[in-house]
Amino acid sequence: MSVKIKKIKNNQYIVRCDEQDIGTITTYHNEFHNKYLYLKFNLTKYPTYFPFNEIKQAEGQSLQVMTDSTNADNCF
Repeated sequence: MSVKIKKIKNNQYIVRCDEQDIGTITTYHNEFHNKYLYLKFNLTKYPTYFPFNEIKQAEGQSLQVMTDSTNADNCF
C-alpha cells in the first residue's frame, strides 16, 4: 500500500492511497494548546501506514489529533 500526501492549500493536504484520492487532511491550531498543530481527517478510508512525519516537517510543528469521546465507532 502506497500512501502519499500533497499540500494543496495553506492548511490542507490531499491524501492518495495506491494512486487513488482518499480525501484530505486539514491543519489548524487550538487556541488553548497552540504548541501543536492539529489534524482534521476527511478520508474515505484510513490506511494502516501514514506519512505523518512529512506533515510535521513541512509545518515545522508537532502534531496532535483529537476525537470526540462519542466517536468510538470511527477510532483508528
